[in-house]
Amino acid sequence: MKRISIDRFHTYSEITDLLEGWAASYPNLARLFSAGESPEGRQQWVLELTCHAAGKASDKPAYFINGNTHAGEVSGSAACLYTIQHLLTGYAQDDLCTHILDTRTIYVMPRVAVDGSEYYLTTPNSVRSAPRPYPDTAPADGLTPQDIDGNGMILKMRFPDPLGEWKISEQDPRLMVRRTPDEFGGQYYRVLPEGLIHNYDGVEIKLAESAFGLDFNRNFAANWFPEHKQEGAGPYPFSAPETKAVADFMLSHKNIVGTLAYHTAAGLFLRPFAHLSDDRMPPGDLDIYKALGVLGEETAGLPTFSLYHQFWDPNSLTLGSFPEWAYEHYGIFGLEIELWNLPKRAGIEYPGGFKGM
Repeated sequence: MKRISIDRFHTYSEITDLLEGWAASYPNLARLFSAGESPEGRQQWVLELTCHAAGKASDKPAYFINGNTHAGEVSGSAACLYTIQHLLTGYAQDDLCTHILDTRTIYVMPRVAVDGSEYYLTTPNSVRSAPRPYPDTAPADGLTPQDIDGNGMILKMRFPDPLGEWKISEQDPRLMVRRTPDEFGGQYYRVLPEGLIHNYDGVEIKLAESAFGLDFNRNFAANWFPEHKQEGAGPYPFSAPETKAVADFMLSHKNIVGTLAYHTAAGLFLRPFAHLSDDRMPPGDLDIYKALGVLGEETAGLPTFSLYHQFWDPNSLTLGSFPEWAYEHYGIFGLEIELWNLPKRAGIEYPGGFKGM
């Protein structure tokens, strides 16, 4: 049986190879099909996991797991692949894995942003969701990060400037630290990403807006608003074939009763609402979300935050997201899990939540 590699992230062809191998090795437990095709011709694979000898997949309550809605958050697809491998290898060996596949159906879409993640993994560049120009097709003015020297990386550049905000660290000359407001008479620098400047005016070097501004997690139909109110929303709900494929898949599988989306950033679970306070949610639903939060903290050691109250500034809402659509339009309990936590790894705690991040 093919197994995932834990020392790197997998490309599209490697994920395809793994999924096809698992479907071939476990014909009674795994079936592979495509939920849709991306603009660049890649399949949005879904692996259906259930014991077919114990009943039809469509007759069992199902859970839908997806990852990599955002192209660079590749830990999400890694978690999806690990989930698949754990369930398949655990069947008939582990009581819980066996019970799950005998009585439930698990649908796993390891990678939503199939084009964007391939771009992220195979080039030095970053992209939010898809390498397609949005909202403008013309290059934006300013500095666009680019691998100028062809070494496969986009690094930071420092150059001397008496008005610069940075100075070399006394502890490590490779590091830059902030200059304090009352400092003068030293060697100071400006720090910018490696790249090219478009339409330089000879004075200001500003960072250009990304050419690829579409955000799949702002393109779902629940509480969708256009670009002037929600950056990255797309021209209309489900305008991205990738998000439409997710919605179409769920709408064609009415046995789905819950969903979890793997993201990467803050080390926590996120739940609706994103646009309303908790007192607007039906009390019974809020109780269930809180109970799920307790379970998540007990099993994964991660807290559960409200998108509205704790994760974002209520004056700058997150509109058109997947868990909102799953809850408000599809009618199930949707959660996101943010894997990893860079600030915490650096020793920084946010006791009041993650507002403004």
